[in-house]
Amino acid sequence: LHTGPSLTNFFAGPNGAALEHLKLWAHSPTRSPVPTYLWGGSSSGKSHLLKGVAQALREHGAHVGWLDASIHTPPACDESWSAVLMDDVHLYTAVQQHAAFNWFVNAMTPSTGQQRWVLAAGELPPADLMLREDLRTRLGWGHVFALQVLSEPERRAVLRQEADARGVFLSDEVMDFMLN
Repeated sequence: LHTGPSLTNFFAGPNGAALEHLKLWAHSPTRSPVPTYLWGGSSSGKSHLLKGVAQALREHGAHVGWLDASIHTPPACDESWSAVLMDDVHLYTAVQQHAAFNWFVNAMTPSTGQQRWVLAAGELPPADLMLREDLRTRLGWGHVFALQVLSEPERRAVLRQEADARGVFLSDEVMDFMLN
């Protein structure tokens, strides 16, 4: 039983368009390499969606590059990657920004083979990111989706669904406590 983030267990709520875009892309062998950027506040689902895409691609035998703010020494871009996934770009250090730019350029204009998809996420829209200009502008090149935080009834539905999947009963009092 896989209980980690996936595209199938993401509760879309107001973010259905972004989810459908990512599902179509992750499950299509003829996917377009147009970059995609997700932005939204904390708990809007950005990391869940990126991890879900990574899982879906790995299930199809693909290798992906992953960079988030916890990776202080990013690896070089790898030609075997089918996609480059970058999470929490708004937190990147100068070293991470340099690597992210390099990954982006190598994904979009590879020396050999086909272009690779770039999927990135941050808390701000690309125009408002405090990143080096060449990276900031490239993050806004393609599809940009603003993710919304789920409403309280939607968050309750997610908690109920996850508890049910684990065979756990959550009373309304416990749900109130968890949401507050």
